Amino acid sequence: MKALRSRLRGNGTFSAMSGAVLTAGAAGFDSAFGLDAWLLLLVGIALAAYGVQIFLLARADDVRPAARFATAMDIAWVVSAAVVVIAFPTVMTATGRVTLVLVSLVVAGLAAGQARALHGLVAEETLALRRQ
Repeated sequence: MKALRSRLRGNGTFSAMSGAVLTAGAAGFDSAFGLDAWLLLLVGIALAAYGVQIFLLARADDVRPAARFATAMDIAWVVSAAVVVIAFPTVMTATGRVTLVLVSLVVAGLAAGQARALHGLVAEETLALRRQ
């Protein structure tokens, strides 16, 4: 449970900090990313709120539901980012696309770490039940 909780805290911290940076810099990132500042501001606020929520959910006694939720949301982010980059290559600048891909790689790593820790926890519980 400790490893899973730690991964969720890391996810929450990364998401909240990314959201804060995007929110604070929305007006400057708009031309670099090729997106309107209001959209970057909206995504930044949503990311920051998501990060805080995940961090708070990591404090629950049973973090498995939070881990499932966070992992599903992270996978949705990665898939959505891939759709944007592949299907709409002209929507963002090259800098915006590269930034989105790099952030998505980190998010994919967070999802994988959470899934691995969740799987390990379920495996431990299954083994404990078999020993009874």
